[in-house]
Amino acid sequence: MSSSSSFYIHAGLAPPLVKHDTLMGVVWGGVILGTFALGFRYYVRIHHFRRLLPDDYVAGLAWLLLLAQAIVFQIFTPIIYEVTEIGAGIRPLNLNSIGDLVLKHMQGATTVQVLYHTELWSVKMSFLVFFYRLGGHVRGYRIAWWGVVAFTVATGCVCIGTVEWACFKDALKSSASMLFHSEHCTGDKAGRQQEIVMKVQCALNVSTDALIMMLPISFLWKSGISLRRRLALTGVFSLAVITMVFSIIRVTVFTDTNLNNRQSSVTRFELTRLFLWQAIETSVALQVPCLASFRTLFATKERTRIAEEALVRNKGEEDKAKSQYKIKVLQAKAKFLQESLFDTTKSAHAERSLDIESQGDNNKSKGGIVISNDDRRIEVNMKSDLCWELPLVNGSALDLSL
Repeated sequence: MSSSSSFYIHAGLAPPLVKHDTLMGVVWGGVILGTFALGFRYYVRIHHFRRLLPDDYVAGLAWLLLLAQAIVFQIFTPIIYEVTEIGAGIRPLNLNSIGDLVLKHMQGATTVQVLYHTELWSVKMSFLVFFYRLGGHVRGYRIAWWGVVAFTVATGCVCIGTVEWACFKDALKSSASMLFHSEHCTGDKAGRQQEIVMKVQCALNVSTDALIMMLPISFLWKSGISLRRRLALTGVFSLAVITMVFSIIRVTVFTDTNLNNRQSSVTRFELTRLFLWQAIETSVALQVPCLASFRTLFATKERTRIAEEALVRNKGEEDKAKSQYKIKVLQAKAKFLQESLFDTTKSAHAERSLDIESQGDNNKSKGGIVISNDDRRIEVNMKSDLCWELPLVNGSALDLSL
């Protein structure tokens, strides 16, 4: 021991396997990626729908919880590292400050766990609110949706209820030396219990994601949309598998670390790798529903392209129809002009025929052949204006026929 008030203890904690700067880099990197993902989601919704939808606000709540978790990590992580190193026996225990230090450690660790589960379940509710809009008008789908909601809320309460509240209570009422040997905080029994709790939490987390994912997929394949759209939407709805994978990795890493510690008989708990994968999982959980916005963006662009092509095609058809209409109008006008000219010509011809017939009738009334003995000539009218004077030979007309 270094002094009367400081000494080394070995309380079943493993030395940190992840450096502090690495952990905080991952934590804030996850917040940045989540911010970009949520911002892109909001951009797509506002740009294409002119407003945010209810599930967007729930996703915004998940982002706030992710940010709150990062702030808690920033404040309490140095304390958590210090307590971990003290419990691992690589840093001396100072009795004058260990009480407040351990209490802050438990406050930070417990708060991080609560924020972790709350953020994950906020993302689940965001999915559920979004999926309700897909088939909420169908009675069978609506009943199934409410069943999944009830199961999701119940599992969320179980996960938050199984956080290490007993250890937190011991931190409030016990001394530092007693806390390091508390049956709820350290020791083989506490470690095994914590592993069981984390596995149960993981199972509930994965099962709710699976139910939420299958809810729209089962409804989708009963609809009458095309196979191509079914496959595309199934891929979008299956993005929750990514979160499920990271949840399993988080628990596997933690339990494997504890198993190795038990086999080596060196130490018991290692928290930094747990916190590392917890930060990764919460960030990925927020990014996953935002990835669906890419599908919305591409689908909207595709619909826009199809609409533009249809508009161009319709415009071409309209121009063609207008040209054909103009041609028909010109043909109709030409035909009308032709018929008008024909009628005019026919009328003029009819009038001329009437004039000729009238003149013929007048000539007939004057007599066909007139013989005048006085003038010694014969006057012949041939239904025309011409008149031939034929001389008389011995009192008869001269025959001029051939």
